[in-house]
Amino acid sequence: MGINSKKESRSSWIFKCIATFLLTFAAFFVQYPQHVLQSNNQTFHSQGDLMVTHADLMYHVKYDTDGTFNGMNYPEGDYIFMTDANGAFATVFRWINRNIVNIEPILPGLTMGIIYVFLGFCGMFLFMIMRSLDVSSWLAMLLAPFITLLSPQMARFVCHLSLSFPFVIPMVMAWTLRKYKIPRIEIWDVVFSFVTFFFFINNAYIGFIMCMFAGVIGFVLFVIDYRKKQHRVASLIIMITPVLITIAVYLILKITDPYSDRLEEQWGFFYYNTHFHSFLYPRYSLLAGILGKNYTNDFRSIEWCNNLGLVPIGLIGSYVLHEILRRFRYKSWAPLISQNRMMNVFLIASFLMVLFAANTTIFPIKELIESYIDLLLMFKSTGRFSWPFYFVFGVMSVRILQGWITRLDHISRSYKWLLLVPLLLMYGFEINFYLGQIFNKLDVENYLTPPQSDETERIFADAGINTDNYQASIAVPLLVGWNEKIIAKVHNRTEKGALSLMALAGIPMINGRLSRNSTSKTLLATQLSSHPLIRKEAISQLPNNKPILLVHGIGAEDWLSFGEQKLLERGKEVVRTKKYILYSITIDDINQLYEDNIKYASEYMAKVDSISYDFMYRDGYDEVETDKKLFGRGALQLEKGDQIILDLEDYFDQDSTQLKVSLWTDITSKKYGMPEYHLHVYSDTATVYKNTFISREFKDVYRDWIRSSHSFKVPRGKYKIEIISSNNQSYWIDELQVIKTKSGNSYVKLDDGTILLDNYKVENDN
Repeated sequence: MGINSKKESRSSWIFKCIATFLLTFAAFFVQYPQHVLQSNNQTFHSQGDLMVTHADLMYHVKYDTDGTFNGMNYPEGDYIFMTDANGAFATVFRWINRNIVNIEPILPGLTMGIIYVFLGFCGMFLFMIMRSLDVSSWLAMLLAPFITLLSPQMARFVCHLSLSFPFVIPMVMAWTLRKYKIPRIEIWDVVFSFVTFFFFINNAYIGFIMCMFAGVIGFVLFVIDYRKKQHRVASLIIMITPVLITIAVYLILKITDPYSDRLEEQWGFFYYNTHFHSFLYPRYSLLAGILGKNYTNDFRSIEWCNNLGLVPIGLIGSYVLHEILRRFRYKSWAPLISQNRMMNVFLIASFLMVLFAANTTIFPIKELIESYIDLLLMFKSTGRFSWPFYFVFGVMSVRILQGWITRLDHISRSYKWLLLVPLLLMYGFEINFYLGQIFNKLDVENYLTPPQSDETERIFADAGINTDNYQASIAVPLLVGWNEKIIAKVHNRTEKGALSLMALAGIPMINGRLSRNSTSKTLLATQLSSHPLIRKEAISQLPNNKPILLVHGIGAEDWLSFGEQKLLERGKEVVRTKKYILYSITIDDINQLYEDNIKYASEYMAKVDSISYDFMYRDGYDEVETDKKLFGRGALQLEKGDQIILDLEDYFDQDSTQLKVSLWTDITSKKYGMPEYHLHVYSDTATVYKNTFISREFKDVYRDWIRSSHSFKVPRGKYKIEIISSNNQSYWIDELQVIKTKSGNSYVKLDDGTILLDNYKVENDN
């Protein structure tokens, strides 16, 4: 941005900025040339978030015609900026592909190449910052790549691409430094605003961190320096600009979002907090490696880690020790570094960000934030808001190193090298260890690009798999994600087949593994895996009668629900690969499966209609009529916290009695979380069984309710059976049943004519 505190020539300044850009990029390239040279075919993971990001972006560029991503949530699709698929880049790539040149074959490589190149921008901005804060050119150029490559965003390369842009935080720092020196609106402010807006709408995490950090910098500057007019003006520009950007993004997303039932309060805004140790020995760090495996095996620490580095920590420590000695013992010592107003502002602002990221006890704002910032609450990891502290800490350590070098230079020019060389070697060793831990054994072929994709496309073509013959796919077992109301384990081979169909053949998924998916679409997708007695509402919304492909990963048989097993039995195998099998199924087949089960249920009920079923326990909560209910006249509302919903005592006269409990829980889009049901079987002397079944892990969805069930055995004797519902909010439950499974399917006919078989409603269309 033209920051030039040393008043060197413009050509020299530009040359050094470009040189630092190239040096930073080269530092990564030299270590991992295959990642850069083979970026289109090489990938870090062949499944999970990384591949979903690539596949969604590819589909949007190749097949979509507007801002709607149609690769999942078929047939409505979803807003591209809610997919976590680098929506801003996907939009630009789609325009280029349609209007300038075909870039479809190189989309993964183009995405990764941009991420790698942008490492150079991080180094360049760090150089600008350090030069403005009185660091010499050669030292700033030398240390900028070190700070870049040790940054926490590097760990996101392997899983979350839209977070893999470390340059954005140094860019904020560089811009605020410029505003401090030039407190007026200029063209660079427009450039900064556009870039910030682009990355904000690309990923709200990145944008919110950028804007929050800039706003806090402006606020701190205003508080400590408001008496000076130029600094007051600068602070207002720094504060107001990110607020306007945030408001603009909010309004765009809010107005153009096609769904109104995304979770209003997203899961765990303060769930993954940063910790003190996450700055010293987080996962992948050298110190964690030295301490041993107990300090390196916490995968989720990727959400909050800030590996400050042993060298920066040592330099900061040396400064603190120097200041203590200077103030209390050696008062004749000169300060090691000069005071700098903006450096102090950065330190205070980044520390405030750490406090925000670390806890909610110092600032009791959790409920306030979760209740009022609405659409921007697509965060679950506030630990990321401590990222600015990493860069401020790194820059500060270089200023301290500059101070020591200057002091040693006065004694002898050779002395500084005795300090600098070992520190650089140590710094480089830790970076190599850090990146080595991140990228260790993560170098596989991308199955969405040639040569692997060539064979897949040939198989699809030979089998007649195209959009003329098939309209969509259903992943079996279920693939949905990130709505937080339904949690489905991701079967990698099933995911690979579904993503290959989507990205290579243009066959969209009715399922949706999308960031913050709408509640209604999540439930419709989940219902496809429900019991055959539940009508599949998503089928009635399909625009035509073309067959559907069932994608079943080999080895997932034990993952299947009863409803999914029945779907596969009706399907006709059309393709079998080493990883997955594709079955063709018609809409009539799916509807007939439902009708056959309704017929079976009706015949079953007719046989036993004259015999009253003997429940161990049943409560339909129909004594009092309620507005919210599923079956009968009423339902039971559970308050937030732990509530006892079953307290049963009985004598069991068999050596082992098989029991099953089932109940229905309502699903709302108000707030994240679903109840957990804690089952406890015990006597006066001992506990014989304990388990927890979680409502959102089941697949039987009827309307906006989900059926949970759990089977267990009770030995001979007198026992108490207790179920405690644990909730983070108020919920409703309906139709709680406990049966002995040897007695066959439970059945009941309610006063209003509703028939329940095994706690499923038997519809009567007549």
